[in-house]
Amino acid sequence: MAYTRKGKRAGEIAYACLACQKSYKDKNTQKVRATAKVYRSTHADQRRQNFVRWRQNNRERSNELSHGWAQRNPERMALSRKVAQVVYRATRDGRLTRPEQCEQCGNNGRIEAAHTDYSRPLDVRWLCVSCHRKWDAQQPKTLVAVQPPES
Repeated sequence: MAYTRKGKRAGEIAYACLACQKSYKDKNTQKVRATAKVYRSTHADQRRQNFVRWRQNNRERSNELSHGWAQRNPERMALSRKVAQVVYRATRDGRLTRPEQCEQCGNNGRIEAAHTDYSRPLDVRWLCVSCHRKWDAQQPKTLVAVQPPES
């Protein structure tokens, strides 16, 4: 299959198939994803530095993006803050102990309390930041699951 140069888009060169005019990216999604995954893992430090630099140069846009979810989900944000306070007080008082390692991968980085259900604030898994994000993406919480039962 022959590809021809289509033009530049956001700093990258896009190629299109001569026969069907589909872009290379559209025709080879698995290959592109695999290549991107390898790139992300091998250039993590460079990507982090680029993100920090972008964030410094685009402070207002960065704040809009990071605060957008909280503004769109005020009930969820209030509930998660309340649960975080309960966990903080429990660890401070000794009812919960934060381990040094992630339960899933054994990483020694920043360890967070991951909740299955916000109505049970002390039922937590201790995960590192990356495992917590992955776990939340795989098992999202719904508002029905997080609302405490009415008495």
